This record gives sequence, structure tokens and C-alpha cells, in this order.
Amino acid sequence: MILRRSAVVAAFLLLCCLVKVSVGTGQFELQILSMHNVNGELLSGGCC
Repeated sequence: MILRRSAVVAAFLLLCCLVKVSVGTGQFELQILSMHNVNGELLSGGCC
């Protein structure tokens, strides 16, 4: 029983070392090329 438990622990530690984690950080920019407001109104309905 002790041999099995230690084998499971060893296998778990080995798997933890082999796991690769991908991490991404940063920012991106979005460029709006054009915008068309047909009625010339704000979202609230008021005139801009």
C-alpha cells in the first residue's frame, strides 16, 4: 500500500513538472477607419 501511494505521488510530481502553461499579456490597438451616422443623432436621440 505504501509503495502504491509513493508511486502515485511520484507520478503526480512528474506530471506537474511536465505541464506547460501558456501565459499572454499585453495590449492591442484598434484603428477605426470610418464611421457613418446617417441621422446625425446621439444614442439618446439628441442631435449632435
